[in-house]
Amino acid sequence: DVPRLAAGTASVLALDTAGSVWSWGANDEAQLGVGDIVDRVTPTAVAGLRGVIDLAIGRSHALAVDVRGRVWGWGEPVS
Repeated sequence: DVPRLAAGTASVLALDTAGSVWSWGANDEAQLGVGDIVDRVTPTAVAGLRGVIDLAIGRSHALAVDVRGRVWGWGEPVS
């Protein structure tokens, strides 16, 4: 397995080989999934996500899909 990255406008998600998600960058809409709206300059684990197989991130929201097909989303709601 190769780690994956998803880049948004000013935020990044990374998926490690264990299926954990890490995030950093702008976080004004909670798009990093770390429970606050503080920007991060170093990768921070997104708590509670295990077995993730794919990622996507936009300007103010993020999505993850796990091995069971569940979709997880956080940040500003998309309308």
